[in-house]
Amino acid sequence: MKLKKLVPLNQFLILPKYLKMFSYAISFLFVLSFFSCSSEDDSSVSNPSEPNVQNPNNGITNPDPVSEPTIQTLDKKGIGMSYKQRTWSTRIGALKPFWSYSWNRDYREAIPDGVEFVPMFWGASNVTDSEIQRIKELVDSGVVKNVLGFNEPDLTSQANMTVAEAIELWPRLEELGVPLGSPVPSSVNSVWLEQFMSEAESKNLRVDFICIHIYRGNNSGLFFQAVDDIYEKYRKPIWVTEMSIVDNDAKTVSENTLSLAQTLPTMKSILSGFYQREFVHRFAWFSGTTNSPNYPRLVSSILYDELDNLTILGNYYSQFRFNPESGPGTIPEVIKEIEGNLIKNGTFETGDISPWGGFKNAVISSAAQPTNSGNYLARIEPHDGSIFQIVDVEPGEKYELKFSHRWKDIPENTFKAVLRNDKGDESKFLEFEILKTDVWTENKIEFTVPSEVTSAKLAFYKPQLNPLLPSFFLDDVSIIKL
Repeated sequence: MKLKKLVPLNQFLILPKYLKMFSYAISFLFVLSFFSCSSEDDSSVSNPSEPNVQNPNNGITNPDPVSEPTIQTLDKKGIGMSYKQRTWSTRIGALKPFWSYSWNRDYREAIPDGVEFVPMFWGASNVTDSEIQRIKELVDSGVVKNVLGFNEPDLTSQANMTVAEAIELWPRLEELGVPLGSPVPSSVNSVWLEQFMSEAESKNLRVDFICIHIYRGNNSGLFFQAVDDIYEKYRKPIWVTEMSIVDNDAKTVSENTLSLAQTLPTMKSILSGFYQREFVHRFAWFSGTTNSPNYPRLVSSILYDELDNLTILGNYYSQFRFNPESGPGTIPEVIKEIEGNLIKNGTFETGDISPWGGFKNAVISSAAQPTNSGNYLARIEPHDGSIFQIVDVEPGEKYELKFSHRWKDIPENTFKAVLRNDKGDESKFLEFEILKTDVWTENKIEFTVPSEVTSAKLAFYKPQLNPLLPSFFLDDVSIIKL
């Protein structure tokens, strides 16, 4: 039996135009109380992928900035916050949103009180019997009230799905029985979404609201044009699940020409304009992270600084239409590194890859893969990739290298972890073959630093081999002087 489309009541709530003063007061109190009651990876995180804005203004006038935040509370404001960020819970709490999502389906009790958790079925591999059943249980318990579809399926770097693949899986998401958001393409002008919606309509599939991403220049009119055009095309409620003001020409942070002070008036106008549009049901600002390749163009929209403090944008977003029921979040447990460890962030508990280098690597959470300890681990992608760190050592002294590793699947081939002189001849002075195991295994290797070597590079380099090597996981790395 086809499920009926679910439409929020606030779409039909219209205040009379002419009332006496007493009626205004009564109506305002009614609306306020009504909306206050409606609250709300392998964990992969979306990367903004909007095309360059060659003409930032495009003939559109930027509306005047709105006044300072009010205490009126409505349920549109949300935030996307990856669990990879160690302080994700307190960050959400500080922003006082009504809802949040993390590009996955993992519900965590650390989510601030009063904030609705919205799961996302990021890609095709997420649609399994066990995951459908788990989310159904969260629906039955009242935790899950809305579900988001696939993330940027039109990009090979994201969900990477054909329209046919998405259509085939869609009835499984309908089974959940809650309002269901469309797959969200990388561009608001996506042909992929047009084809999906056409196929969904022809097959009588249910899509309750349209999800979009908006990355535009410093002009709120461009954001309004995006949501207006999408609504005109599909005539369905809209969720803007990612949005930021960007400088698409910036290749480095220093090249970004937009200051936070310059983008703040535009943010004010955007937020106000989205609340004025009844068909925009929800939105979530996207604050880039320093390890993202898109960070240079996103730095004009960050909500937090490097010290985890709210920026001027973060402060405004926090105060604007804030959720009075939002809790502060849970302060993460401080994971102490081993005393005397030359390796920085050897446990990866910062949730960030820095100061490790390499390519095709990432720090992922326990929601994506079981850790050896703590909440985070490092991963080198399938095929080739690397992770390394340079440390200062003393010539002639003895040290112990310790690390834990496992493979996603037991490989036919393997590689060697190496320590090499980072200066001079760059010769290797330690090689250790990585064991072929898919369970966490601790490794201990003693070594003596060659004379005149003062800087050493610890490298896990996974080469191109045939057959291809699977994903490699690393945790709890240390180099201790004996």
